[in-house]
Amino acid sequence: MRVDVPILYCCYNRPYNVKKSIAVLKNIKAKNIYIVCDGPKKNISDIKKCNSVKKILNHTNFRTKPIFKFRKKNLGCKNSISQAITWFFKNEKSGIILEDDLIPSYDFFKFCEYGLKRYKNSRKIRMISGTNYIGFKNHSNNYFFSKHYIIWGWATWKDAWSKYDVEMKDWNKQTIKNKIQKYNTKAEFKFLNERFTQFQNEYKDTWDIQWYFTCTKNNWLTMTPETNLVTNIGIKGTHSNKYYDTLHLRTGKIDFKVLKGPSQIKNNEDFDLEVNNYFNFKNNLMKKFYYKLKYKLNRYLLNY
Repeated sequence: MRVDVPILYCCYNRPYNVKKSIAVLKNIKAKNIYIVCDGPKKNISDIKKCNSVKKILNHTNFRTKPIFKFRKKNLGCKNSISQAITWFFKNEKSGIILEDDLIPSYDFFKFCEYGLKRYKNSRKIRMISGTNYIGFKNHSNNYFFSKHYIIWGWATWKDAWSKYDVEMKDWNKQTIKNKIQKYNTKAEFKFLNERFTQFQNEYKDTWDIQWYFTCTKNNWLTMTPETNLVTNIGIKGTHSNKYYDTLHLRTGKIDFKVLKGPSQIKNNEDFDLEVNNYFNFKNNLMKKFYYKLKYKLNRYLLNY
């Protein structure tokens, strides 16, 4: 499959994930492919895992010869991935970003290529996401815009990433908080406030909260497929089980011959409300049960 878009693939010490996810990437004929692998921590086990990942990558027959960056030292999730994306956009004007626990469908690459070309001059649409974890259709020819910036397979432009601050210093400014509160409902701001405060507390070694903040602060929207296009094969951990019960969701397909989007550039309020309800009701047992049941039923129907 050919896509006229560069791709960045980030990995670390998970040989199983790399072997699974690289099986898709190796078959893509892309403009360029960049692969960044974080270095090992100072212990035998981590060194062996990173060496195994390096061996898998070096022995994979890619259709597009990758540009490799194997780090000698461990930078951690926050700095390794954020610096990888910055390096990527020193060389490219737009592109797709993937991590080693993601298996995208082939339609994902075409969807990102379509979005990057269609909205490259938009001041409002500054991200394309391949994941829709409440998207349960097997086939679709629609997409919409959302105020949720999901990084399980995504794409953006160099100028958008230039607004990113890995330390998220603007969150400490009351004027910024007031601005975000102004453009969001009470429930939305509750979710955002909790999420952004996490970065300063328990989630210090992460990079994605800061990107979410960048998009929110600038009141951007993300182009989101009606059906899900990316499977996350990771396991629940510190960063995932707080918010997401959406791993291993199967992917649907898009009919690109009749692909259509909204006539107006505005967020899909129904979708955003559904996502907010799922997150904000996690402490209300009855409502949490309702949304969990609804999600699992729809997920079953898609898989069936």
